[in-house]
Amino acid sequence: MSEKPIILFDFWWVVINHKTDECIFGMFESVANWAWVDAKTIRKFWNQHVDPDHMAGKITYQEVAKRLENKFGKRIFNWHEEVIVGCMRHAILHQEVVDYIVELKEQWYKVGLLSDMNKEREQIFMEKWRYKHFDPLFNSCHTGYSKAADEVNDTTEIYEYVLEKLQVSWERVIFIDDKLSNLTQAKKVGILTLHAQSPYQIVTDLKAMIKNNLDIVK
Repeated sequence: MSEKPIILFDFWWVVINHKTDECIFGMFESVANWAWVDAKTIRKFWNQHVDPDHMAGKITYQEVAKRLENKFGKRIFNWHEEVIVGCMRHAILHQEVVDYIVELKEQWYKVGLLSDMNKEREQIFMEKWRYKHFDPLFNSCHTGYSKAADEVNDTTEIYEYVLEKLQVSWERVIFIDDKLSNLTQAKKVGILTLHAQSPYQIVTDLKAMIKNNLDIVK
């Protein structure tokens, strides 16, 4: 009898619809105008030297603020985080995806979460949705690894960590993410991937992948 695959969802844009990316990009532009710093410079520093460590739980909000202040000479983070938190509190679930996750759970599939999320933002989502549909949880702030760091360093640490914790072979794991660069890194350790582009497409393509996986994996 075929073993059922383990399905791991990213959270941002895959399970919920949010505008935090727009908030971040808007922050870069606003700070660039205010602090006389090129927005691309701020974004590059953020992606390479702030976001990976913050998402992996390696630095606190205070340390994030200090890094930015040391680099750009401005206290810019507090305002940014207020905007981001406001965006997250207004995020809504992709109900079509959630309904299918519930259906999968009822069929005894293991459905987990693999997402970059710092502790402060995780708390907001725990209060709002409590992740009741997901087990196991691989949020970066608890694993010590992040998809952002793997992308920057061209490594696969978070995906290797997941396979080790799950104690399963790569062909039994399906990972859904909206970011192609994350899927590229996951594929390097053999994980099956699905590029999330819309709720309807996620459900339709995942149903097909599960059927194919059950046909192949013995």
